[in-house]
Amino acid sequence: MRSERGEIRARVRSGDLTPADVMVLVEDGDLAARGITVFRLLTAVHGCGPSRATALLAALAIPANRKLGGLSDVQSRQLIAVLRYYESPSQYLDPLGANPR
Repeated sequence: MRSERGEIRARVRSGDLTPADVMVLVEDGDLAARGITVFRLLTAVHGCGPSRATALLAALAIPANRKLGGLSDVQSRQLIAVLRYYESPSQYLDPLGANPR
């Protein structure tokens, strides 16, 4: 299971899988995807390092150790909105209110 979670994160880092695709896997009940922490998913996304991930989690009131499978519907929607920014930053405002990249 651990290696499957690592593979999912590696595919997000390489761009083969979008964070939204990972959220679909979570909704479909994929156990490996459900076991990834939100912090680890965020840090796998290009342009979102540990500092930014911590700030985003604080802004969304999501504990750093919360697993994707343990998110409420509201938290999932908020996370998807943040992840959309990182998929195509030119179309969205920075979720932390910083200057656009």
